[in-house]
Amino acid sequence: MLRSLARVALADLRRHKLQTALVFVVLAAAVLPLTLAITIQRVTTDPFDRLMEATDGAHAWFVAEPGVDLTPIAGLDGVATAAGPFALTEVALLSARGPDGAPLPLDVLAQPADAAVSRPLVQEGRWPRTASEVALAPDVAHFLRLTPGDTLVVSGAAGPVRLHVVGVAVHLAAWETEADGLAHRPFASVLPEALAGLAPDHTTWRSALGVRLTDDAAVPAFAGAALDRLGAGDEVRVTDWRKLRAAITAESQLNVVLLRRFSVIALLAAGLVIANTVGGRILAQFREIGVLKAVGFTPANLVALYLGQHLAIGVVAGFVGVGGGALVAPTFEDEFTALLATTAVSPFDPLPLLLTFGILGAVVTGATLLPALRAARVPTVQAITVGFAPVHRASSRLARVAAR
Repeated sequence: MLRSLARVALADLRRHKLQTALVFVVLAAAVLPLTLAITIQRVTTDPFDRLMEATDGAHAWFVAEPGVDLTPIAGLDGVATAAGPFALTEVALLSARGPDGAPLPLDVLAQPADAAVSRPLVQEGRWPRTASEVALAPDVAHFLRLTPGDTLVVSGAAGPVRLHVVGVAVHLAAWETEADGLAHRPFASVLPEALAGLAPDHTTWRSALGVRLTDDAAVPAFAGAALDRLGAGDEVRVTDWRKLRAAITAESQLNVVLLRRFSVIALLAAGLVIANTVGGRILAQFREIGVLKAVGFTPANLVALYLGQHLAIGVVAGFVGVGGGALVAPTFEDEFTALLATTAVSPFDPLPLLLTFGILGAVVTGATLLPALRAARVPTVQAITVGFAPVHRASSRLARVAAR
């Protein structure tokens, strides 16, 4: 029986090439934006999530102006782990100058490699081990065209200081959220004992403290309590990891929302096209359906016939739409992997792609099932002898009264 079903289904598809092609195109066109929406959301948020996980990223960063002591924050309720305060100061880049000829500024953070929170992710080389070594943020290294083994010349207390570049490291503390969006302040990282040689006046040092909370969603409330405890007002900036994640992925999320809405409309249109196509085909094949039932096809066989036809088209269209979406999605990801200096996420993760096929299968099944069940209920004798005959129902008494 399975062989007979397959033979009849294939012959039917060949006889209706235009309808088959229409269903294929509509389904592929609906799957493409759906795949893009699912894949773009994953490939644009995963780099940030992976960086948070790899570095034990802080849920909140506090950066204070000189003279503000951030130490009390680490002892507040809700803190799981804390790192810092770390000294942060600005030096002049003597090896790079701006358009006006003045040395460019560079923030330098003094942080040990074994920090409990928001450890830097070393991508090249290693972390500094002596006071004469430095690790650069990826964009700083790229701008200055420096790699591990080169020398960075900056201003110091007694004149120029030569620091040996030993590594390139990513640090989420370089990102901050502001009222108008996102701010990136990349820095160089040195050991705490190295900072005194660059800026011996401790009163000019800013400080940075990172905390991980027992409840990562409680950052706004915790930040408010911390600022009240410090009484520092505008002298302390706070970065919430959730707001930072939203700011970094804001543009892509707008694309995801638009693609989702378009894919929903496209899938509804595809369902209507399939339902109309199957319904029309059943009306045109009433006698053929009767013959099939006469030679032994059961109602379940007829449902399987129409459902199998369109699921087969859906599978082929799904591969085309999913493949196209997965190939296009990395163009949206390049910006984020460069922004966060992380490795790219594969768009061919099986779980999101299987989810797309599952949604497609549900739409095709739902659109095909009702007309197919109608075909299964066709009376055999009526279908062979009369074909499709519209049912005339006697009008109700109320209708007859209204028609007088």
